[in-house]
Amino acid sequence: MEPYVAEYTAWLTKEEQYQKTAYEPFLEQFWEIARLLRPLAPDQVWAYTLWQHNVEKPRRKSLLAAHAPDAPGISLLMPLTNADADDLETSLASVLAQSSPHWELCLTAASSLSQPMQKLVEKYAARDTRIHVQFLNDARDLSTLANTALEMARFNWVCLLHQEDRLAKDALACCSQALADAPDTLLLFTDAVEINEREFPAKPYCQKSTWDEELLRSGDFAGLPIFQTAHLRKIGAFRSEAGSALKYDVLLRYSAEKARSSFLHLPFLLFHKRALQADSDIHRLESARCVLEEHLNNELPGTTVSIKHSYFQPHYPHPDPFPSVSLIIDMTGEQTLALLESYLQVICTKTAYKNVEICLLYDAEIPLAQRARAKRLAASDQRLSLHAMANASPQAERLNCAVQEAHGEILGFLRGDVLPLTEGWLEELVSVLCRKHVATVAGKLISRDQRTLHAGYLVDAEGILKPLFHDLPRTDSGYLGYNCRATSVDALDGLCLFTKRATWSQNAGFDACKQEACVQDFCLRLGETGLRNVWWPYVEFLVQKPLPPQDDLSMLRPGHSTLPNLCILGSTLSLS
Repeated sequence: MEPYVAEYTAWLTKEEQYQKTAYEPFLEQFWEIARLLRPLAPDQVWAYTLWQHNVEKPRRKSLLAAHAPDAPGISLLMPLTNADADDLETSLASVLAQSSPHWELCLTAASSLSQPMQKLVEKYAARDTRIHVQFLNDARDLSTLANTALEMARFNWVCLLHQEDRLAKDALACCSQALADAPDTLLLFTDAVEINEREFPAKPYCQKSTWDEELLRSGDFAGLPIFQTAHLRKIGAFRSEAGSALKYDVLLRYSAEKARSSFLHLPFLLFHKRALQADSDIHRLESARCVLEEHLNNELPGTTVSIKHSYFQPHYPHPDPFPSVSLIIDMTGEQTLALLESYLQVICTKTAYKNVEICLLYDAEIPLAQRARAKRLAASDQRLSLHAMANASPQAERLNCAVQEAHGEILGFLRGDVLPLTEGWLEELVSVLCRKHVATVAGKLISRDQRTLHAGYLVDAEGILKPLFHDLPRTDSGYLGYNCRATSVDALDGLCLFTKRATWSQNAGFDACKQEACVQDFCLRLGETGLRNVWWPYVEFLVQKPLPPQDDLSMLRPGHSTLPNLCILGSTLSLS
């Protein structure tokens, strides 16, 4: 055997030398070239490898360099069922390989667990005293196992792991250090990466830096969530009603009515998971749907939840009575009002909303005959009022003036070429808007060639507000399904925006200094108060003209970034 051991050792030495002298310099050169071609494609293994080596690993080293001596410990909870023993062994090995010493693993299982699984668990428990095992004779379901594991936990922070989950080697070290640096944190959540069939991390799940309550209502996005042990126990921990959706159920209840500032995002791919098999996926999806529907009904009775593109779509009950709505249609810049009658017909035939008025803004200098025709139309329809605007007046001035003239409790702003495609569009948007903490809402904007015009705006890592999913095919679900999931965004724009009059008044309306970006600025200011700007893709609009030039819509927010990772893997959200 000695010659083979010697040869193996020699190969390891050569591999180390190759890593340092050839492979790592190659990745750095490759990265310098690839950066010029940003955004990188996140679904390509080479792109992920480049980004991980040149961006994420140095960030993680920087975090760990602080080395807080009092970094908190984390209790890992792992309820076990009879599943693949190889998956469990890989998961346990990833825990033992942690660079941080501040952890414990609480394993619980029914006494009926298969003998091979029991032997595997006992083998690992014998290797490390931080692994605690308890077999239950009366384990009725997964929640009993998880709650027993929680009772065993000694540290102030806990994390629920499935037995097929894996952790990056420095996952717990990074989480402990981040919690030490931010002691007021209530929940820490990380990014995740899906492992391909060759056990290689290949599909990154990078999230926004802010906690997104709206996105959570379309499915779990939290990667590796770390909970405060005391608060988790306070809310009742794990419920049997959640079935196989224990983590999702806890996230919904744990995060309810909590300030976003108490949730800390750690933008590292610390959590490795397998793609779910179809049968398992369907079972977990239905369990999660039931959990979400119950949660939303506690908040707003009558809410239902359906599954769409493997994500959830909430259906909120209509407010009773419906509030009055002022639709402010901005047709300034149009050379004619010849299509006004057909435009109004399309808007009104797609909704049965009764308590609505339509305020039409138009250029005062359009031909006299066109104005006369519009006035005749207004005379025959009491809902319609006409408002002449000075030629080339700024957007903020036009919209603020219209609001002063309008009477509705809800203000709906639409550009004059934006037409609803969805039946009941107005009822649905008003129902979404009339919820707690929602400041604005807008639907999905579709171009004439059936492509997404944009899906709201996020601030990138350079502090620039940019539109999402520009030019993505209408039916393409996009990265992590974001093109078909309701989500909170940093801003919406004047193409389509609905808000409450009270919200508009309390925040001083649109800022005239921001000119054509006044609507985006309005949304950013609302977000800073803790309110949500909601992009709602289930209501679609046809936009007959292109998006205004990017330079006209960019705004700088120094020091603020919603996309700590996605600017590097930029095409994950198709930042234009």
